[in-house]
Amino acid sequence: MSSWILAKSNLKNNLKPIRTYHTTATSIDIPSLYMDFLAAYIYTQKMGEPCAVFDPSNLLTSSLKYNPQIKILKEVPSAITVPNSTYKALIETMKFTDIRKYAAFALEFNTGFHQSIVNVLEKASIKSLFDVGIHITTSVHTLDVYINALKDYQKKSKKNNLTVYVLADSYSTVLEFQKLCDPSWKLISLSKYPPVHGPDVFIQMMAEVQIMASLPALLLDFNYTVDRFIYLLHRTKKFEFFKEVNDLPWYLL
Repeated sequence: MSSWILAKSNLKNNLKPIRTYHTTATSIDIPSLYMDFLAAYIYTQKMGEPCAVFDPSNLLTSSLKYNPQIKILKEVPSAITVPNSTYKALIETMKFTDIRKYAAFALEFNTGFHQSIVNVLEKASIKSLFDVGIHITTSVHTLDVYINALKDYQKKSKKNNLTVYVLADSYSTVLEFQKLCDPSWKLISLSKYPPVHGPDVFIQMMAEVQIMASLPALLLDFNYTVDRFIYLLHRTKKFEFFKEVNDLPWYLL
């Protein structure tokens, strides 16, 4: 037997069969897809195994950089899926700082994804930096919560004017909120340009996540996975101002 055939045979024999795998098909939305995947990645790293993932949405493949510890499966294997409850039992004992370290490896986005984000921002003529980002959600029954928090931030920061990025389900919500705002606040939101096609919805949502994750001040609602995702990806070393509108702690799952 030639050395090439022998080496190929040994490589095949040394490949470990997939015992367990994660599927993105059970995630309820796009932020959950990434958060659930991160939990699976942490779990398999703790178990000393590569993270096998079946991703019918193709979102992980199209947005993340290659990672040798992540094996994207092309078809459903004859293996066991690990439920989120198993991940949760492990994650709950971990410090947030340690989870972020794993996220830095698992959730590293590729160049093509970043360019798609830039294209969305250029199309919407969004070029300026923002002082603060807020997510107006239906779980807060009064807009006064956001108004008071922004007034508090403006007072503490001693800024005469605020440029506010608003994450909202619809632009009508932004317009309703604007009626209550101080004249010194300028509101900007991508919800003014609602996408129609599925891929565009994904890119615009992730563009909003990237915008919010880069801001020095945030008002978030941890009842929403997207807000916990933003907090996880937050890139500044220290917040100038942060408020979780329900006083909830951060959690992955």
